[in-house]
Amino acid sequence: MNHFKLAASLFATVFAFSAFSADFNFSAYTPKPLAQIQSDYDAVAMDLEKGKSLYLPVLEKRNFEINYTGEFSDIDETRTKFIRNFSKYANLDSAHVNLYRHVLKVSDAGKDYYLPVQEPLISYMVRELAIGQKINVYVLFAGSDSNGLVLLISEFKDS
Repeated sequence: MNHFKLAASLFATVFAFSAFSADFNFSAYTPKPLAQIQSDYDAVAMDLEKGKSLYLPVLEKRNFEINYTGEFSDIDETRTKFIRNFSKYANLDSAHVNLYRHVLKVSDAGKDYYLPVQEPLISYMVRELAIGQKINVYVLFAGSDSNGLVLLISEFKDS
């Protein structure tokens, strides 16, 4: 019975993602280089106590170019907790949290970032992209936690 519930849940998630992806509004995401997002954030968050989470009052939709690394790792509990709390704060469906179980390592301006990526996107990235390939990622900028900026990858396309 548990396997049936899991399969049904995964099917619903993938189906919902597929429907969402087909209607993805790329133009709703404002282009801004990752280094500029970091710089802008640093300017407003300098008084934030180290290690504390910051949830943005308005969800920012951004896109920027990265070199695809293909380096995925499991998301840590700190980031999962942030996404769970953010989803409640932003009034998102709780299933949204389960979409993010891995992070993609990205390097920009000498700094490493670990961006949570929607689970259904990973197989497409692995299959369609070459290491070092330039791609645009479309992210929801949700705030920051003790690991740094929280930029949730919602979609990608070739640059």
